[in-house]
Amino acid sequence: MGVGEGAGAGARIVGTGWAVPANVRTNDDPIFDWLKKHHPHGQDLFKGYKDRRVLAEGEGLDTLTVPAALQALEMAKVAPADVDLLMGTCSAGPYVTPDELARLPALLRMAPRVWTVPLRDDFSNYNAALWFADALVRAGRIRTALVVCAGDWTRRVDYHTPQSISAADGAGAAVITATTGAAGGGGAATPQAFEVVDCETTTDASWFGTMYMQGEEVRCGHEDDHEHGDLYTKAFFQITEAGQEGFQTFGAKEPPKAAARLLARNGVRSKDVTLISHQASSVLIDAWQQAIQPGAYLHTLEQFANMTVANIPLDVAYYWEKIATDWIVLLAVGIDMHTNAMLLKRA
Repeated sequence: MGVGEGAGAGARIVGTGWAVPANVRTNDDPIFDWLKKHHPHGQDLFKGYKDRRVLAEGEGLDTLTVPAALQALEMAKVAPADVDLLMGTCSAGPYVTPDELARLPALLRMAPRVWTVPLRDDFSNYNAALWFADALVRAGRIRTALVVCAGDWTRRVDYHTPQSISAADGAGAAVITATTGAAGGGGAATPQAFEVVDCETTTDASWFGTMYMQGEEVRCGHEDDHEHGDLYTKAFFQITEAGQEGFQTFGAKEPPKAAARLLARNGVRSKDVTLISHQASSVLIDAWQQAIQPGAYLHTLEQFANMTVANIPLDVAYYWEKIATDWIVLLAVGIDMHTNAMLLKRA
């Protein structure tokens, strides 16, 4: 659509979708034997899992992104060709760049005009995509955006590290569209629709570099042998000792503070809110539950574990029809470190 068309339109989240692999990995899987034997430092930070879903050999992130996106589009009554903007992330995918999200327009047969914009602010990718898409719809720059976030971090952890026990794969999607005009979807007619109201962010960049995804350098030959370049393992998620400290201090304490400021600013009581959050561990979930005391706290930690970038979008879609409150808080935390609390209101 052209710039300025539909200016002043309302914006609504009118469709959601989710997908997980069929393959189930339990706590008894042999891949966790080393962790159980050696109990590395920091292992007590990662708790609360029973099962996790894992991509099988030959499966890629498209195994998850396509069904999640199609489910969201179908619920929203939006055709792939009517999407103007595709946002989100596929983490980590086969390449550092481009993001595998860029494959989705071809897989879904979207219109050539669609702009794919990956977001790399792990793990608040979904919140950020909703925030930007909502603003663009309200400004009339676009009519419809599709948000898709998918993770395959079971292939991006070292199973000699404590965080590996939490790793799972999954994807979540959402459609946000204008509610006025004839084209681009029937958002106003959907039984569930929410709008973005406000958000609150806290950033503490002093923790930067304490959690990261990077490969390890492998030296080949002698240092004076210039015939061999440096080699690296594939990138995997790493947490330093300082990162474990940040997990407990920033990660446990700052997100509920951001949520409290957000609710106070908008005059919303915590008991009137459904909380959906990042789900790295029951250690964080329990701390956030106690601090915020929401009316409902919906998560899938036990059955789906930590799906990293897909935690929030998948849980929103998983529980979409069961959300009973008129308010939702999406609570994200990032590894750089930052936290974002986003407030949604039933339309």
